[in-house]
Amino acid sequence: MRDLEVLIAEWRRSLQGELGKDAADELEDHLRAKIADFCERGIGMERAFRLAKFELGPGESIATEFQKLDAGMWWPMGVANVAVCVCALLAAGFLMIRVRTSGNFDPLMVAHVFVIITGYFTALTCGAVGGAFVMQRSFVEIPGQKLERSVRQMTTLFVVAGFLTGIGIILGAIWSDAVLHRYWQWDQKETGGACVLLWTVFVVAMARSGKVSSRVVMMSAIVGNIVVSFAWFGPFIFSNSFDPFRRAQFFGLVLAHVLLLAVGLLPARWLRTLKESI
Repeated sequence: MRDLEVLIAEWRRSLQGELGKDAADELEDHLRAKIADFCERGIGMERAFRLAKFELGPGESIATEFQKLDAGMWWPMGVANVAVCVCALLAAGFLMIRVRTSGNFDPLMVAHVFVIITGYFTALTCGAVGGAFVMQRSFVEIPGQKLERSVRQMTTLFVVAGFLTGIGIILGAIWSDAVLHRYWQWDQKETGGACVLLWTVFVVAMARSGKVSSRVVMMSAIVGNIVVSFAWFGPFIFSNSFDPFRRAQFFGLVLAHVLLLAVGLLPARWLRTLKESI
């Protein structure tokens, strides 16, 4: 009798090109459950595998069914894309109003502030998508191919966030040299910007390596929210003149992200299972 793992490995290879990794993993779980069910009825392992494979159907039909389930963009990604566009427009409008009211126009500083705001906000929207993933996964799994497509789209947003943050750092360095005669001061804002840039590069490299699951990438986006929060608001939070109550609110927000990460480590559909068991 052939080893079950060898049979499953061959079956997975037959699905290559038909399904994504996460979808194949999900389908393998169903296959193993069916095999276990047949074995409990006294059916031999190899025959149980053939019966389970027959019930699931050929790879072409499985892929067709998954594509029906995966049709359309996952709604949090659609919201994130719109939010980034709205943020860019609002940031541009806000800066134009500030320039007109102050009468002081410094092209380098205005461009620096615009790209940093838009870049940081883009990274935050990725974290929001990661949070939506964790919450939905607590009730129901997202179809595999839709999740993989969402991760690719979110990775593109991370590329945008990293690109804008990098441009902002360069513009800030040029402005600093022109005004302070030094490109880099190692102050909290500059260090925070460098941390955001490095984190976006790390997440993009990890997502495109194909060596980590979509779940890990989504949860990494939540960690990115913590990094961006400290980079954006940290210089104000840790100043001696900052309101202690607002400082407590900030750390409460950070704690909420940590708890969200903890929820993401729980088994899929845990809330639904808990509700059904009550």
